[in-house]
Amino acid sequence: MSPVRLRALAAAGLVALGACVSQPPAPERREFPWPQLREQLQRRSEFALDGRMAAAAGNQGFSGSFSWVQFQQASSVAISGPLGAGALRIALQDGQLTVQTAGGESVDGAAAREILERQLGFELPIERLRYWLQGVPAPASPAVELPDEAAQRLVGLQQDGWDLHFDAFEQTAAGWLPTRIVLRRGAARLRVLINTWRR
Repeated sequence: MSPVRLRALAAAGLVALGACVSQPPAPERREFPWPQLREQLQRRSEFALDGRMAAAAGNQGFSGSFSWVQFQQASSVAISGPLGAGALRIALQDGQLTVQTAGGESVDGAAAREILERQLGFELPIERLRYWLQGVPAPASPAVELPDEAAQRLVGLQQDGWDLHFDAFEQTAAGWLPTRIVLRRGAARLRVLINTWRR
């Protein structure tokens, strides 16, 4: 057998031997079906964000910046219009709502809800917003979900008379979280733009 043929056979043997060497297993891909992701986000009790909102109801409207800090069952929200106009600080804990105005007046209960409604033009669903901002329904009442099954997240949600659309998302340590949300109920509309998910 010629040296050239011997070299060709040797090379072919090396190729075949290399093909027989076992490859390391591919890393396991973790799948989180939507029900599990929903439950994780509904249980998430600590987060913070900064954004902007625009509210409209009939001829009345309001736009400004807001921040939200969630710690356990306590929600702390600061809302401020252009140049600080109409600034409000909202605290919700264990169902108890308190609103502090820019003038330093602090009111709670039904009077606090009246201040919010007067500012925005409609009753703000403050108890549900901690969930809706994360792109999941509030667990306390039935909801109709419009899922993006491929992305394992919601593109829409109907709950307690509100119709929500999630138009954009950002990948965070907690998963894909909304950055643009439109909420509608009758003549009321609230547009939310989340600039930063801080945690």
